[in-house]
Amino acid sequence: MTIRLADVKPGLCVVGMSYLQDVVRRVIQEHDDGTVTWESYDLRTGHPVSTGRRCSRRRIVQWAYRRATDEEIARLAIQDMAQRRQIQRDQLLDTIAEEWGVRLP
Repeated sequence: MTIRLADVKPGLCVVGMSYLQDVVRRVIQEHDDGTVTWESYDLRTGHPVSTGRRCSRRRIVQWAYRRATDEEIARLAIQDMAQRRQIQRDQLLDTIAEEWGVRLP
């Protein structure tokens, strides 16, 4: 089944090639400017690969060669990715607080 631009919205999981390995990209947010934010997972293990990347819907359609199957989606470590994003946010806030010389609660 072909992936269409209209299909590219939060929850869509597609498979494509990145750095010579198959990965799943999961769309997590859409933006007013027509871009989407996605995160990627190793297709074989389901482990998180990257967080919070942003691109156009068209780029997702061009990159993907198929939708992820229900089995592949079930294997994704989505909770691990959420924890990873929270750690990144906390680190960023700590860095900003240090730069500005403020204490965060």
